[in-house]
Amino acid sequence: MKKLVVRNRFANDLIFNKGLFIKFNLRQLLFNLIINFLSGKNQGKFSFAHFSSQIIKPENIILKGQSKGSFSSFVLSGGCYIQGGNGITIGDNVIFAPRVSIVSANHGDDKGKSWINDSSKAVIIGDNCWLGVGCTLLPGSRIPNGCTVGAGAVVNKAFTEENMLIIGVPARAIKKNKE
Repeated sequence: MKKLVVRNRFANDLIFNKGLFIKFNLRQLLFNLIINFLSGKNQGKFSFAHFSSQIIKPENIILKGQSKGSFSSFVLSGGCYIQGGNGITIGDNVIFAPRVSIVSANHGDDKGKSWINDSSKAVIIGDNCWLGVGCTLLPGSRIPNGCTVGAGAVVNKAFTEENMLIIGVPARAIKKNKE
């Protein structure tokens, strides 16, 4: 079967490059869709996300690329909180672990205003990044291409150097990743 798929250019691209049935099985995807529907969650275009994750303002979240990493992370990583108030851009092949929090807007001072709208505070995650368990990205965070954010890190600023290991509270880049 594998030889047949490898020879067929379309099937090879669909299964191996796009990750169809590689990182998760169809049963997990359907389960998430059904539970999200039955529980009344309105996660918009991210209705396939893990049933224990919460996605707020999905219309302000941009999922770039076509590879398997980012999509699989939404399906499999539970307990994530992703709030797209000021916008979130997630690059190609970004993998995130459970309980990741991505917050792009702060609350206002007055009780009537829910968020401070400031597009300069959008969160941007580059291509081929890895977000560890329980890390938090706050408004204005920028993670360049190829970076790894360690478990429990709190990112509150924009990083510029690519392929770095980012850890700590508050987060700091400590060393270059192996390419």
